[in-house]
Amino acid sequence: MYSPKWLLPFIIICCHSYVLTAQPIITKLAKSSLGKSFKYAGNFIDAIQWKDSLGENIVIRSHSGIYQSPADRDNGTNSSALFAYRYILKNDTADLGWKMTDFIKACELDITCNFLQEGLVVTDLDNNNVAEVWLVYQKACRGDVSPADMKILMNEGKKKSVMSGVRRIQISKTEVIGGEYKFDASFKSGNTLFRQYAKKLWKQFLTTDLEAL
Repeated sequence: MYSPKWLLPFIIICCHSYVLTAQPIITKLAKSSLGKSFKYAGNFIDAIQWKDSLGENIVIRSHSGIYQSPADRDNGTNSSALFAYRYILKNDTADLGWKMTDFIKACELDITCNFLQEGLVVTDLDNNNVAEVWLVYQKACRGDVSPADMKILMNEGKKKSVMSGVRRIQISKTEVIGGEYKFDASFKSGNTLFRQYAKKLWKQFLTTDLEAL
């Protein structure tokens, strides 16, 4: 069968481009599929798995819900916490790569403390076969309609970068509050691609409807 001389180089270029831009293939895991090696605090939210140059990776998200510590019971306050864990499977054992914890403590008002829907993302933007894990969440202790704090955490291997600020609320047709953010030193000194993607995520999760508070 005849093939034009230009076709083979074209195929090679296309395949090479695909490899350079290939992103991790993510698999969702059920709680029941996690073995005893996977330790986490609080209540299970979700878990995902992928493979890169570090090996088989699993990230688990969990939360405490709203609870009262002994100090809370004495003071009539409440607390809440969020957790995320990144494990690497090696020889049928699970090694903890990193752990993330954030919380609201001793809140006298209403607590907001949760990961945002679709706020767990895995990428390989710099194509180095070490995935970036993105976590997006919000937290607040408030008795009004002020915007919640929002954070975007990015972990590449054991390197962590943080983007933090507040979500945006449309108070009226003419008044908007919130939306500000800042990058930490790690983001500022890191790859421009990471900051660009962080800004994209920030825009995606920026707006809060008053009815959803």
